[in-house]
Amino acid sequence: MLFVSAPLLLSAVGPLVLILLSGLGVMGLRTALLVAAAVDVGVLLGRGWYGGVRMGGTTAAALPAGVAYAAIGGAVVLVKTVGH
Repeated sequence: MLFVSAPLLLSAVGPLVLILLSGLGVMGLRTALLVAAAVDVGVLLGRGWYGGVRMGGTTAAALPAGVAYAAIGGAVVLVKTVGH
């Protein structure tokens, strides 16, 4: 069960660390949230690419899967930022 839910739990660590840094005064909250969103979109790119490689694609052939994941994640981030 942890094998299945671990990626979801681990994806919360990056934003949590950045928000903690904001609370300590290292950076502003807005900056921390924007950096966290950018990091998460980058992680989606990496996960999409890795999934494409695991399915048997070459490194170059798996790149469109990563770009598609990042595009969807970027669209979600855009909608959430504009909506708030």
